[in-house]
Amino acid sequence: MSGQSFIVKKMQRSLSFGLLFLSLLAGAFISSSVAAAPDPAAPATESLNVEAPVVIEPATLSFFNRDILIMRGTQLGHPPKVRARTALTFIQDALDEPGTPVVTISPKGKNLNVEVNGRMVFTVSPQDVDTFTEETTESLAKAAADRLRQAISEYEAQHESQVIWKGVVKAAIATIVLILLLRALLWLNAHVQKEWSAWLAKNLERARAALGKGGSILFQGQWPLTALRLASKVLTLLLSLVLIHVWLLFCFDSFPYTQPWKEEILGFIVRVGADFFNSIIQAIPGLVTAALIFWLVWLAARGSKSLFRPVERGEVTLSWLDQDTAPTTRKLVGLVFWLFGIVMAYPYLPGAHTEAFKGISVLVGLMISLGASSVVGQIVSGFILIYAKVFRPGDYVRVSDNEGMVNSIGMFATRIRTESGIEISLPNTSVLSNAVTNYSRSDMGTGPVIEAKVTIGYNTPWRQVHAMLLEAAAKVPEILSTTKPTILQTALSDFYVEYRLAGVLAPGSARKLPIVRSDLHASIQDTFNRYGVQIMSPHYLADPKTAKIVPPEHWAPPPANAKE
Repeated sequence: MSGQSFIVKKMQRSLSFGLLFLSLLAGAFISSSVAAAPDPAAPATESLNVEAPVVIEPATLSFFNRDILIMRGTQLGHPPKVRARTALTFIQDALDEPGTPVVTISPKGKNLNVEVNGRMVFTVSPQDVDTFTEETTESLAKAAADRLRQAISEYEAQHESQVIWKGVVKAAIATIVLILLLRALLWLNAHVQKEWSAWLAKNLERARAALGKGGSILFQGQWPLTALRLASKVLTLLLSLVLIHVWLLFCFDSFPYTQPWKEEILGFIVRVGADFFNSIIQAIPGLVTAALIFWLVWLAARGSKSLFRPVERGEVTLSWLDQDTAPTTRKLVGLVFWLFGIVMAYPYLPGAHTEAFKGISVLVGLMISLGASSVVGQIVSGFILIYAKVFRPGDYVRVSDNEGMVNSIGMFATRIRTESGIEISLPNTSVLSNAVTNYSRSDMGTGPVIEAKVTIGYNTPWRQVHAMLLEAAAKVPEILSTTKPTILQTALSDFYVEYRLAGVLAPGSARKLPIVRSDLHASIQDTFNRYGVQIMSPHYLADPKTAKIVPPEHWAPPPANAKE
């Protein structure tokens, strides 16, 4: 080493650090190899007469980018920082001497001296031992000597022009290979996106056609193609980062000065990978237990379905369960089973005892608590509607100002189809808080009830009115003749009498109720006009000079069709 000229040394060192700088810019990697020890806090003193203990800050002895020893204690009154600077000077002086450096260890009392060519460069004392580990003064000195030998070897190799040029060639070849691989990866990404997008678009059309309306809703828009392109870009980015990482490690390994960086990165990857796989292995028993719990819950839920399905189909009759409430009861039982399974399996899930998992659980619980008041009210109202049997799907009902056939009773809302074909969604709490008229239930028969009200003056005999209403009802074929319609005089007002006609339709004809009501009203008008009785509802005040009726010969003036 002493035989080389000063100028050659400078040129080699400048070339080495220049290549290192280029590698750092290309890879965008910045790493620090200095391991800082934790800064202990000085204990507080309650009395002014007690002095706080002096805190000794550890210092790391580093040579040629490699950590040799963490000095924690003082020696001959010198703190760790002074010892580290002195040891670095001694190492440099020993290497400036001619000959091949030889690192040895020699005892001196309780301490161990690390020497280079017989010259003491630093001392390892019992105070330098980390008390939180199982290391000893001898093991610490041996490890420091080994690291010093490796650093000196790399230092010697760094000043050999053959090693530098070989590293330059390796880094250049690796850079060319990296560029080619990145270009190939980008081309492959574009090719895959083009081919797979065309294939996916063709199969999406087939899926939409096969699934019908459900497929149009599920595959609405271009989100599958967008998801495919995004997944391809993310995969390309990850593979590019892996290639750049491998290239960076290879470049660091090509130069002696940067080899510690490569070892540090690889060590970090190995530690993270080992922790990851160790966590997976430790989580396997818990996952198996959780899977067993969920499997048992699935069996229980499936068994409950086999119990409730025959009741839903009407094949089995139970005293405590009928056909209307069986579907809701089946869903409730399944929900209870799964909630019980989640609670039982929760402690066995990976990360269930971590602070992050607990924080998320608390946050979710708080959100549910704050927003669940109205939701729970809707759910409870839905259960009351179902189990109180206020109505069921297929019934024709009136809720407040909304009239129609019940389509479904959901957990949060009840859907009603009006006579004009419009679906109305009513919150369960609103349905429960209003009066509900169910036309599908009466003591007159099993079919829905149809009503019509008219107001007729006192000068018309009520017996005639009853007969005309019965005659009008008989002309509507949907009204059952087997069950005689009933007529009630519901009010004797100041100027008229109010009559109410109630008939029964065939079972299952609730959907036709609006049309049948319209036909009944038309039949009532024709019948009353035929007998010359005027309908003065609802604002009847006095008898007009001429009866307000339409003679039969005028029932179908243009553009009406007389045959209708």
